[in-house]
Amino acid sequence: MALDWLYFHRQFLPFRRCGTRQGESRVGIGIWSVRMTRAVPPDPEKIIHERARLRILVYLASSPETEVGFPVLKQDLDMSAGNLSIQLKTLEEAGYIKLTKSFKGRKPYTGIRLSAQGEGALNRYLDEMESMLNAVREKNPGQAKE
Repeated sequence: MALDWLYFHRQFLPFRRCGTRQGESRVGIGIWSVRMTRAVPPDPEKIIHERARLRILVYLASSPETEVGFPVLKQDLDMSAGNLSIQLKTLEEAGYIKLTKSFKGRKPYTGIRLSAQGEGALNRYLDEMESMLNAVREKNPGQAKE
């Protein structure tokens, strides 16, 4: 078997891949071996639960316009352009939003829309959060909302 190289703890180490199960291999470094598996797709709940992405989805769902421009979203959510573009990329890869790029006059324009998949995921997420809140409120009925 040929040796590969693994960057580990600031150094390159030789290792051999072995294992026969699909999607899994064992990596041997010297006398140690580590089981490696293929990356698991991200949990949709984790995608939505991150604060910035949740704010984006809620803003798009509650917006009277079907499409919101990047500068408007950036200003209203008070986010930097870099952070907003990274969060939008994550949401687009998950299929929760649709980005349209065009020109308005001579200026580039990026429009952002909530997709049907994104709307469904947001509704499921909000329902799950609501059920958890209700469970806590039922357990502690004496505490009033403030």
